[in-house]
Amino acid sequence: MANLHIISSRLVLATAALLLAACDLPTDDDMPAADGGTSGAPTDDSADDGETGTDPDADGDGDGESDGSGESDTSEPTDTGATGDGVLACTEGRLYIGNPIGDPSVMPTDGVSAVDETDAGPNLPARRVIAAPGDTSRRVVTTGSELWFVDDTTGTIHHILGDKEAGEFAAGPCETARIGSVSDMAFRSDGTLYLGAHMGNAVVQVTDPFGPGCALDYYAGTQTNISVSPLPHEPGFDDGPAATATFAGPDFLTVDAADNLYVVDIGNRALRMIDSDDQVSTIVEFPQEYISSSLAAFAVVAADNGMLYLPVKGSVESSQNGTILEVDPSDGTLREVATGRDDPWLVGSTGPTIAGLVQVDDGLLATYVNGRIFTIGMEDGTVTHVAGDGEKPWSLSDFANDYDPFATHPAMDLELDNHTASTSGAGGFLSYADGALYFSGLAEGYVVTQIDCD
Repeated sequence: MANLHIISSRLVLATAALLLAACDLPTDDDMPAADGGTSGAPTDDSADDGETGTDPDADGDGDGESDGSGESDTSEPTDTGATGDGVLACTEGRLYIGNPIGDPSVMPTDGVSAVDETDAGPNLPARRVIAAPGDTSRRVVTTGSELWFVDDTTGTIHHILGDKEAGEFAAGPCETARIGSVSDMAFRSDGTLYLGAHMGNAVVQVTDPFGPGCALDYYAGTQTNISVSPLPHEPGFDDGPAATATFAGPDFLTVDAADNLYVVDIGNRALRMIDSDDQVSTIVEFPQEYISSSLAAFAVVAADNGMLYLPVKGSVESSQNGTILEVDPSDGTLREVATGRDDPWLVGSTGPTIAGLVQVDDGLLATYVNGRIFTIGMEDGTVTHVAGDGEKPWSLSDFANDYDPFATHPAMDLELDNHTASTSGAGGFLSYADGALYFSGLAEGYVVTQIDCD
């Protein structure tokens, strides 16, 4: 295991973008280049400097040279399903939560309508939206510093815990609990909700999240209430019982059929498992080709086939590739399912913007890339465009003049904005439940788009 000095140095790199982004989710475009000195890892000169030619084969064409354009290939991916995998047909989409024309600083109050067309309507900077086990009419939303839930039976939103203005991280009854900065969450089968509290440097649990007994408790990692600091609190890299294990920025979570909880440990560049007996172990420490200056894996999926899947930057062939990576939890074996070399829509001008990954059918994943949602076959890696027009520059913050964000649109005509993934942490999170995709983004105000698929 790496010693604490090395881990602390890595954390400076892995969380520098959080400082630039007001302690929100880092993206590759915000990450500093590895210094090759104190990080304990080889220097990656191709990481996120926005320049062409830093990678001897940055265009991924195998000729050992960059084309110098800084542009991704724009040839269209296939629009037919993958042979041997499922097929997802998305039909239409509409606003599910938020106010795309409102003031992002206006937060809602408890019990208000989830959608409001007035300028002062509610805005929830939703990062992830997940359905409760056994009751998909309730969907939990994390905004970073708060948890809310959407009641689909009434179309209203309700506060669970947290305080947008509080700069502390504290366990306790939900009325007083604070979470700092949370990007992802996952339910175990008993209804307990787990959060990857990056800045608190702990995996925490919320019991009875919808009821009077709602409480936030420490589960793994840091066990001390703190004021939120720029770096994760008391970093470490220790396996063992959850109460004594240590992390260095636990963030994205998933749960498998056996109730094993998997955690992306960003600072340690590792994938960790917490089993149903509350024991922490390390599945894999990722090699340098998937890291650049930090581990940028903005999701993890425990699929029905027993494998784990992550979207990462880089591949064995080029640092400019976006890659969907398969991990075998039994031995940590890695396999590249799809990369930008295979399909140019997974490549960005200075690296990919793959945000969010979910399983949508047997053998089929879905992910978001620059204004479009694609499915990816787990076996053959076939990429299929299923939603989002992606025609206007994806970095723009507003909708096209003739686009009504409150109307229902065909799936391929939806404008799925994600220009703030690098600054607010509110863009590019994807969920799936009951035949619908839920995409979290930001236009003028915060939005979650529901896309009907089967």
